[in-house]
Amino acid sequence: MEAVHRSFRIASDLASLEPNAFAEALFSRTKGEAIDPAGLREVLELLELGAAREDLVLAVDLSDAARKWRGEDEPADRPPPLQALLQLPEAEFIAVAFRHLLGRAPDLQGAVAYLRQLRSGRSRLAILTALRNSTESRVFGRTQTRPWRVMEMCLTPSVSLAQRAWLLLVALGHGLRSLRRRHARPNSPVA
Repeated sequence: MEAVHRSFRIASDLASLEPNAFAEALFSRTKGEAIDPAGLREVLELLELGAAREDLVLAVDLSDAARKWRGEDEPADRPPPLQALLQLPEAEFIAVAFRHLLGRAPDLQGAVAYLRQLRSGRSRLAILTALRNSTESRVFGRTQTRPWRVMEMCLTPSVSLAQRAWLLLVALGHGLRSLRRRHARPNSPVA
């Protein structure tokens, strides 16, 4: 929650700046560094596409570089229980989801896109599913279902029946895909 308040303070301080000055101040206030040409282009493009300045500040403020510059500890390796994750403020939800499903902080475009999706009514479960089923998640290696984790989340009293059903369906889907892949592999010849 502190990150959200800090980001809104920075955004209100930078609100009156023209786009180039906003982008430069954004990086110096959140990451303690000058913006590089690629970062400047990216911020200006997102502003032209209608991204809110508050969302851009939140996205940059959630980056690993910003966290390191502030001297904050690395985020926990173990994800929070599903109910706790679903209750996090929007920006923190996105940061935690990226960290545990993709192994990294959200990039600027990803953070802005998912903030927009949340604000337009897309459910947090749908966003988690999209991240989990992404190519990057598969490469990161987090798509294997961990039965103990699914059971732990399902047994949490605060998890609703709909959330339990979703978890079990996701686990079942991943298990079936894994079985199909295992049986689709040709048998290796015996040497």
